[in-house]
Amino acid sequence: MKKWLIMILAVLCLLSVGACRKKSVKILHCDRCGREVEFDADSNMTEDWIIVCKECRKDMD
Repeated sequence: MKKWLIMILAVLCLLSVGACRKKSVKILHCDRCGREVEFDADSNMTEDWIIVCKECRKDMD
C-alpha cells in the first residue's frame, strides 16, 4: 500500500513540475515602434526580418 501511495505522489509531483515549465520564447522588436514581440524559440525569425507588432499592423490598414 505504501509503495503505491509513494508512486502516485511521485507521478503527481512530476506532472506538476512539467505543467509549470515555461515555454521558451524569442523576443524580437517591432520595426515601426520598437515594442517587444514574442515568437516561439523554435521559429527561424531573427531581427533581420521585417517585424511589425499587432498595434502597428492595425494602424497600417
